[in-house]
Amino acid sequence: MKITSLTRLAPIALAALLPSAHAALAWTSGHGDIGVEYEGGGALHLHLHLGEGDAAIVNGNPVLDTEFDADQVNITVPAAAEVVLSSNVPFLGAFSGQSIWLLPQDGDAAGLIGAPFVGWGTEALNPADWVGNLQFKLVSVTSPSGSGHFAVWQLDGFGSLSKLAMSTADPGADVVSQAADIHDHYNIGFTERGIWTVGMRIEGTHVTDGFASGTATYTFNVVPEPSTALLGGLGLLMAFRRRR
Repeated sequence: MKITSLTRLAPIALAALLPSAHAALAWTSGHGDIGVEYEGGGALHLHLHLGEGDAAIVNGNPVLDTEFDADQVNITVPAAAEVVLSSNVPFLGAFSGQSIWLLPQDGDAAGLIGAPFVGWGTEALNPADWVGNLQFKLVSVTSPSGSGHFAVWQLDGFGSLSKLAMSTADPGADVVSQAADIHDHYNIGFTERGIWTVGMRIEGTHVTDGFASGTATYTFNVVPEPSTALLGGLGLLMAFRRRR
């Protein structure tokens, strides 16, 4: 699926948003989801649904309620997303004193650092059509050096780890499991600057068509320019303290 709902874009030249053969669009801030639609015949389509409810900024322009194929958009992780760890984070393969780059699960925190507020959305699916949850499975991660780590997790109301969904440092955590017609947000962490690619597979059981699936690869651009690290702040470092 290519760009849909184009009439809902801000009144700018469409050509300014469309990617060339050599460059993807840059989603730099605002709200959007890793979304999924059912195309029938057992085919699920993974995409990006940007600007649902609140505008997303793409190539400097506001975008509302618009879908893009995963390969059309780079998700920008800004310099301000850098956090220097105060303790080891085993599920991210990172250690005290090391920098990581964090897209927060909280919209206010994402807005404060000017980062995309990335969620997982299954609102395009009718719960009556599906047996159990849909599974977003991590199938591949490529880091800039080839040895970096990536993780997706949630915090509880006290800032403690409540769910580890995906992790390259923990082979037991590779799935975001979500019912149809649900919207949810997670922290997304990276241990290196540069371009990352993250391959995902979506699977579910349709009530009449049976097993359904689809795959896509998402690109994250963890800004390589030097930056001033956030030493604590935003309460984000609480993400790395497991409650004993």
